[in-house]
Amino acid sequence: MTSRSLSFGLSVSMLPLMASCAIGSQPDDAAPLQGEIEKTEIIMGDGEIVGDQLKPYDFTWNQCTYQDGEWVNGPPVRETLEIRSDGQFELSQFSSAPDGEQTVITHVLDARSLRRTELIQKVKTPDGVELGSARLTFSSDGFTVKVGDEERPGGSISSNMYDGAYLGLPLSTVDYSDGGFALDAAMLAVQGTYRVEAFPMGVETIALVNGSANAQRVDVWWLHHESGDIYEPGPDGSGGRYWLLTTPQTDLPRVLAYKTDTYAIEYSPMTCDTEQNAQ
Repeated sequence: MTSRSLSFGLSVSMLPLMASCAIGSQPDDAAPLQGEIEKTEIIMGDGEIVGDQLKPYDFTWNQCTYQDGEWVNGPPVRETLEIRSDGQFELSQFSSAPDGEQTVITHVLDARSLRRTELIQKVKTPDGVELGSARLTFSSDGFTVKVGDEERPGGSISSNMYDGAYLGLPLSTVDYSDGGFALDAAMLAVQGTYRVEAFPMGVETIALVNGSANAQRVDVWWLHHESGDIYEPGPDGSGGRYWLLTTPQTDLPRVLAYKTDTYAIEYSPMTCDTEQNAQ
């Protein structure tokens, strides 16, 4: 799972809020099935995403993949949100290799718009000794890369795009009472850009180990700009579904779960067998 190349955040392969990387379909008509549903276009920084309503957190999700007719558990994944002294957010995602080597991806985000300004990747030994690091700096024109003290070629993914690695977070800040939303997104791990449309599919009560919580089901349709591939929405499609808390709580993550036809990640057991969290 973990890349040791420190190139473009390629170790982000199975993190809590990212979209499925399964191969999409290529129908003749690239319009989503929900094309007639009312939706609001989100432009980075236009005020639709209100990031400063977020509070610091530290949560862990379970994850699993569908293999040979059954769901197979993967390692738990931790994510934290912290507020820096300059007011920006640090959204950090932690993943571990079988040998215990840990990769930490930190997205530095503008607290209001959640625009990403930097990505910092660090690889550490099981006892915390840093093995290497990389820093990506984003602007409206693309990003630059520095690995250690060495400059590397950058890319065209810009600060105007939300990344699939944390897309559930900005989607959890909007009001779905009047319909869905559309925005530009990127997957840095695969160097792809997308048109994303997110639509409310009703509220569901999610059972927790102790109690329950109401979650807005949000189905997500993706169009890959470079290839034309389409990722169909819903939990049985490659585009997936988010379960987002209808009323934010300090003791629960805003994104309770995300599921596609081949991948699931969840705070409380829904698809995966493990019960990492005792809620």
